[in-house]
Amino acid sequence: MNTLTPLHCQSPSGEHFTFFYLVNKYLACQPTYWEFSVRRTTNEPYLDMSYHVKVIELDATTAFIRDINNENAEWAKKKGISESIFPVIMTTVGKKIMSSNGGPGERQTECGINMWKRFCSTGIARYDSDSRRYVYIPTEQF
Repeated sequence: MNTLTPLHCQSPSGEHFTFFYLVNKYLACQPTYWEFSVRRTTNEPYLDMSYHVKVIELDATTAFIRDINNENAEWAKKKGISESIFPVIMTTVGKKIMSSNGGPGERQTECGINMWKRFCSTGIARYDSDSRRYVYIPTEQF
């Protein structure tokens, strides 16, 4: 998918925003991975002040979030982008979506862990102690 698609978001305070996302899938790489880029407008350069998510295939049924980075862009903070892009990620990738677990080739950041804990507190994720990963739980509201 190489076109910008609207992404409707809602901030924790209830304010509504529309951003735009782009997906690139890298099949030639092993493992397969996807990059999601959320932008403020339709005319922003690819790497300029966008919110990025890199998703890596773990196995036939599972993928994990390798990186999430909002480039410290003020426009992207506390706008509900993560909550809105995760259903898109799950639908696009077609696999169960999990967090990284900090193992080899994986990393976890405090911001990322806080996002997953926020997801757990709102019922859209759970922690799996066996795999040491958070698991995204799709809901009908998305």
